[in-house]
Amino acid sequence: MDPLSQAAFGAAAAQACSRKKYYALAITMGALGGLAPDLDVLIRSDTNPLMGILYHRHFTHSLAFIPVGAFLVAAGVWLLTHLWQKLFKISDRNIPPFKRMYLFSLIGYATHGFVDALTSYGTVLFWPFTDMRVSGDWVSIIDPLVTFPLMIGIWLSYRRMKPAPLMVSIAFVGAYIGFLAMWHSRAETVYAEELQKNNVVAENLRVMPLLFKPLHYRAVFKSPELNEIAIANITTKLTGEVDITPAGTVPYISAETLLTQYPELKDSIHTYAWFTDDFMGVYSEEPLVIGDYRYGRFDTPLKPLWAIEVDKATRTISRISMRR
Repeated sequence: MDPLSQAAFGAAAAQACSRKKYYALAITMGALGGLAPDLDVLIRSDTNPLMGILYHRHFTHSLAFIPVGAFLVAAGVWLLTHLWQKLFKISDRNIPPFKRMYLFSLIGYATHGFVDALTSYGTVLFWPFTDMRVSGDWVSIIDPLVTFPLMIGIWLSYRRMKPAPLMVSIAFVGAYIGFLAMWHSRAETVYAEELQKNNVVAENLRVMPLLFKPLHYRAVFKSPELNEIAIANITTKLTGEVDITPAGTVPYISAETLLTQYPELKDSIHTYAWFTDDFMGVYSEEPLVIGDYRYGRFDTPLKPLWAIEVDKATRTISRISMRR
């Protein structure tokens, strides 16, 4: 999810596990712990344009890395605090002990991977044992009805020094996510039944929430018979109705097909296929642009949000944004 949401989840979890007199420290360290895993966006390479997508939501988001990541956050804050204390001659009694900093950082850090796994982007929760990307497809990467109630609960509980507002906000967010999960399941079930009724073979069906439209979904699946990726818009209503609007199809291209044409790009092709959950489709032939068709705008569903462009002359790959 977005950084503000991650900070809110981390702060809320740490504050909920804290005594009142430590609220300020819990909120601060929980928020920093909740934010820290996304520092993986700094992993970049001038020679490998896919390095960013390879390592975003990777090892820093895994369950195994939580104790290490939390320690690095707590150690960094502890060192900066003591440096500040020496510069301004602040009493050591005003500096929290490292173990308490680490505890709140640990709680905040632990929320990050689970929260990201609720979305459709994919999170490598179980690294180093597997590089499987966990995607719940329940929550959009930005949802104000998740973020703002948590922030309000954190602030009210800190202001009043009472846990009740925070607990109410956590309960509301939990219920809201449960509602989204139920509605997602309904959309997926109705669409799958519609495909089955029309004798359509759907491979790897995904139904994913749209940005700022929590009851609207983008559905994609691969058709092995036609070698295409089919796309549809799904709108669910509180009355229980589900509207399905087919958007069209795009040619599917497999990693194996690309490798026969560009064997020297083996690592990049495998990385992109893994990242896209194998939803690679041909957006254009000249130049060869291969989109990640999990994502697209509601009004232009056949145009992916991002893609890679293969330079046939130089046999190189560049990553491009398709949002404009």
